[in-house]
Amino acid sequence: MDYELREVRETDRDDIDALLSLMPGAYTEEGRRLFLRDVYAHHALVATFHKVACGIVSWASFTTEIEFLWLAIHPDHRRRGLATRLFQHVESRADESLRILLAKTADADNLPLHLGLSRQNYLDTMKFLKGYGFETVAYINDYFGPDNPAILMIKRIGRDND
Repeated sequence: MDYELREVRETDRDDIDALLSLMPGAYTEEGRRLFLRDVYAHHALVATFHKVACGIVSWASFTTEIEFLWLAIHPDHRRRGLATRLFQHVESRADESLRILLAKTADADNLPLHLGLSRQNYLDTMKFLKGYGFETVAYINDYFGPDNPAILMIKRIGRDND
């Protein structure tokens, strides 16, 4: 598919919220609020298809690392290489001092039941991150809230990691 990748604009807010609402098992109401906050507080790319938002990634840049904060792909556009294109685009924008990509995700095997999150969404996220070259380096208890741990993953890149 021919996706357009571009910086997020303030006018994208409703489209992004609509995209997130299509994934009720991926984001709680609080998660959607935080997602939108971070998209506009940090860097973000949106992927559009026929001018409709179908994917978004947000990240924070540091001297030697990029931390991916959020990723959302419309269910109809999954497994078509869109998440990979978004990650590659972010990675290609970094300079030669970049050494590590970071990502945190919820633990699919320990999701708080009361939040109504989809275990499959988080299994798919882990599969994508591992396929992109990330490895698990830490398990952080209560990161997203009580009994809601995070898995910290990194991908080593750059000259020192080849």
